[in-house]
Amino acid sequence: MPHTGRDIAPFETTICERLVEEVGSASSVQPGVTPAHDTAARPRPLEDALKDAAIRIRFNAKWFAEAPLAALLQTALEAAAASSASGDLGAATNLLDIVGTYSLLPPQSLLHVVRFLTQAYYNATRAHKTKKLADSVWQTMQRILESHLGDHCIVALLEVVDCRDDAYLDSRIGYAQSAGALMIISEKMLLKEDYRQTLPTPDLTSLLNSLWGAAVNGNDNLRELIMDIILVVITDKQAIQDLDEDCSWDVLLDTVQPCVALTAHSKSAKSVVDGLAHCVDHLEPRQLTTIAELLVDIGHPLNARLSNALLEPWSRIMSPNQFVRGFDNRLKTLSTWNHHSEQLEALVAESVKVLTRTPEQLALTAYARNVQDCIKSRETTAEATALLAKALIEIFERYAVAGSPIWGLETVFDALCGVSDTAIEAAEFLLQIRTDVSGVVYIGASNKICDMTSVPLQKWESAILDVIRGCDNWDVYYYFLANSTALLGNHCMFEGRLDLIKRLRETVCHQLDTGSYREPPFHTGLTKSHVTIHLVRVLIAILSYHRKLFKEEILTSVLIFLKIAGSREYTVSIPCVHALTICCYEFPDLMSSHMEDVIDKMSKIVTQRYLSIHVLLFLAGISRLPDLFKNFQVQHYKRIFAVCSSHLQSTRSASTMLERQLTPTSDRSGKANAEASDALPQYVFALAHHVIAFWYIALKPTHRPEIKAYTTSRLRYTNAEGEEVLDKQGLVTIDLMDSIDAEAQDGNSAEVEAFDTSDGRTTVRHRLAGSLLITTETALRRAKTIVTVRRPTDLTRRIIEGSDATGLTKSPRITLESDEDSYLCVLPEDPDGRTYGRIFIPSKTSPLGSQKIIALSNDDARVTRAIEAIDRIPALDSHKAGVIYIGEAQTAEEDILQNLQGSPDYVEFVEALGSLRRLRGATFNTQGLDRNDDVDGEHAIVWNNEITELVFHVTTLMPNDQDIRLNTANKKRHIGNDFVNIVFNNSGAPFDFNTFPSAFNSVYIVITPSARTSFLQTRLLASPDAADVASLDSTTTASDQRRDRFCRVQVLTRPGYPVISSAAEEKVISAASLPGYVRNLALNECVFSLMWNSREENKTEYPSSWISRLRQIEMLGGRYGSVLE
Repeated sequence: MPHTGRDIAPFETTICERLVEEVGSASSVQPGVTPAHDTAARPRPLEDALKDAAIRIRFNAKWFAEAPLAALLQTALEAAAASSASGDLGAATNLLDIVGTYSLLPPQSLLHVVRFLTQAYYNATRAHKTKKLADSVWQTMQRILESHLGDHCIVALLEVVDCRDDAYLDSRIGYAQSAGALMIISEKMLLKEDYRQTLPTPDLTSLLNSLWGAAVNGNDNLRELIMDIILVVITDKQAIQDLDEDCSWDVLLDTVQPCVALTAHSKSAKSVVDGLAHCVDHLEPRQLTTIAELLVDIGHPLNARLSNALLEPWSRIMSPNQFVRGFDNRLKTLSTWNHHSEQLEALVAESVKVLTRTPEQLALTAYARNVQDCIKSRETTAEATALLAKALIEIFERYAVAGSPIWGLETVFDALCGVSDTAIEAAEFLLQIRTDVSGVVYIGASNKICDMTSVPLQKWESAILDVIRGCDNWDVYYYFLANSTALLGNHCMFEGRLDLIKRLRETVCHQLDTGSYREPPFHTGLTKSHVTIHLVRVLIAILSYHRKLFKEEILTSVLIFLKIAGSREYTVSIPCVHALTICCYEFPDLMSSHMEDVIDKMSKIVTQRYLSIHVLLFLAGISRLPDLFKNFQVQHYKRIFAVCSSHLQSTRSASTMLERQLTPTSDRSGKANAEASDALPQYVFALAHHVIAFWYIALKPTHRPEIKAYTTSRLRYTNAEGEEVLDKQGLVTIDLMDSIDAEAQDGNSAEVEAFDTSDGRTTVRHRLAGSLLITTETALRRAKTIVTVRRPTDLTRRIIEGSDATGLTKSPRITLESDEDSYLCVLPEDPDGRTYGRIFIPSKTSPLGSQKIIALSNDDARVTRAIEAIDRIPALDSHKAGVIYIGEAQTAEEDILQNLQGSPDYVEFVEALGSLRRLRGATFNTQGLDRNDDVDGEHAIVWNNEITELVFHVTTLMPNDQDIRLNTANKKRHIGNDFVNIVFNNSGAPFDFNTFPSAFNSVYIVITPSARTSFLQTRLLASPDAADVASLDSTTTASDQRRDRFCRVQVLTRPGYPVISSAAEEKVISAASLPGYVRNLALNECVFSLMWNSREENKTEYPSSWISRLRQIEMLGGRYGSVLE
């Protein structure tokens, strides 16, 4: 048959079949394009075949029957749809137009025709150059609508829209047909006045019903087109009226919901929902809930009416399973926007009620999982995260009561552990978990809530390790670092979980050694050093488990401290020095083998002036731990004294003193102030001399001569004028060393009885030899003399009686700073001292000596009073500190000060602080305690060594008065005036600094048992029953038991008071080391508080009793003395 032409003879009866064959065999090759190899079998272009078919139908329509024509149209349209080429689509559209004009469109082909036209319309709108094709398609559609098939065309068009086959919608042709149908409805038909008057109109309800399938199964582009249609509907008054009359709002909302749910952030979704929000007056109350949910989905706020509508369904009584089924989706949408926090809070509160009212395991498991997933989602707001974490905490607390199912507690606890790396509220809650000595788990200071076995602590322990290893949430990570030390101090919790402690220690050591820990975000204003400080503190807490660690593990940790100290910022070095202090108290035997390295490190960081106080306090503390330096040789001691000398030299510099600022030793230190810049260097100056004194006492006698000469030379310095100077503090330090040596060598000190009448007449003489005031009282008949030596650092008495091997009267050595020519005779009438003896005095070249000996009048009352004034100044450096016991649940001052006894661990602690001394008739400085009538009790706890004394005002040793107010006043007369107080806090709650109002209390050293114990429990621990005793290993000692009990120690100071203590941040100390460590803290704070509180009198010099005695002795000679040649 010819390819073109009007004549179809002789194929009139088979024309349709032949055209179907030609169209089916045609290709989509564009007309006019010649293939590279032209052959006779080359297929004909589809566009040409379709045009040819249109021409033949136009001139031979009578020969095309309905059925064959339907077959031809199906083949032609399918071929053109598959091609999608604009030429093919145009030719097929023209074919349809020819059929409609010159023949009748077969009804059975109508759906195929509409599908093709919608596809062609969609393809034509994609490019501007195919606009004519779009117009042609619409004209063809219009002719169909104007024909007898118009209503059927509308039905077919809605059928194309209402496609529920998601696979077909995902295909190219299926999507194009649906999109084209929606575009034709939106652009050409919907609510167009000119269209309504001439052509069939889609029924609004039917249209809305047809949109649902594409809304659910289509892609986002189809949903955008659907929402464009809906937006037109809800903004047209007539359409809204039609919706009201047909009750079609439910149909519309059913279509909108999937569109918004799947494209909530699109502009169209927001426009549609906002439009619906303006239609609420047309809706029923039940439909307002849907509007509210849609507004939440797009992140728009709700007014009060819609907020109530949103929450109303959730307030109905329903089972937990019913509640949880709808909770998940609503939870995610409410958690995404901050302005929905009020609705989220109400919904979450309702969820807590439902889940705790009727426990159902499956519902709680699903709820916990949903909440956990929501918290960990990056889309969840910080406010929502906090609300959800608090909800989990509340459910946990409700399930923790007796009688609740264990599975509930485990489920919620597991969820809390899962979000502890994201929600800081969960971290705060979990980090308060503690275990008491009986194994009961409790939260912070609250009542005990559950048994240890009912809480899966392994999950929590893993969470701790995971966060320390690294956590994306900086706030959570830093909170963990700052608060893990208190948790690790609770040894009862980690009993039997040594593996965690070891892994944690390994992790922290590796991070500190390699620096492989995260850096703070820029906005925090923190540096990496802040993280280092907290990791060091965590490692200190871990080392409280040293009795269960291997020696290599402990030493590795100690070496980390040594490595970091001095190598970075001073703020990092300070906690390392504090860590070494704790190590020396807790495992001195192990540390003794590494003390050479420790002292070497201290000598290397002397140039870091902000470390001066902490290094000196460290050296002062270890001077009282002889096991640490039992293997020291003289060169090791020299390095310690050299460290002290270096710090003395730095404080002598005027420029250094002026620029010195308050050492920021902790997060609580705050900024420096001018007062501190004056006081702290002077404290370093005084402390360095104290350290010299403490270590000189600790020296072996054989080491003292060399160390004394070395130290004396270092105490002298050259001032700005080039003069060699020895200041008063240096002088009394030399005097101290000399008095110690003289006491050890002479050995003639004893209790001296006063003369009686049998001794006959006595004569008294007072003479000054340098810094020594020597009083001799001689019984002439018996040639016996009592020598009283008053010196800045000591008061000694010697007896001169009897003769030595040469027949001469014995002569005591009250100083080793003398030579054979430096002495004075007891009586001038005995110039050689053969009868009454002589007394060796400091030589003229000694710092303690002078060129002249000064005699004082024996009959001058002023001299007597001056000597009495010297005697009133103690030769010991005497201090005082209060000791207070707070019992279970005690918070009021009156209740606390009525305690006459404490728990056994408190009693054990107090007994180890010092010795029990009788007050009545006491000759020592009782620091204000009554020594006549036992008003303040019969005994006091006192600690002292050769140079220092510390009297403890123990409130439980003081008697009570029946009048509570008077009782409080009597005891506060002492502790209220003490700058330093030790508080043994067994109340179960944190100590409040303002518990004992006072203008003088500057420092509280707070001791808290690491595991909560009741009074009865501590008694049982201190006095185990026979079965417990029998079960102990034969090698277990009381000291071992004390080392297995721990306390938290922290120094609290009033605002503005410098924090210089190694316990400025909480430390975990064993009960065995506790008394010595706390006593050392108290002594250090007493020394500093005297200097700090004297600054109001414009004094920054340490108020030393030794210097006061020296000044009194010098003043005595200057005022009342006469020179003896």
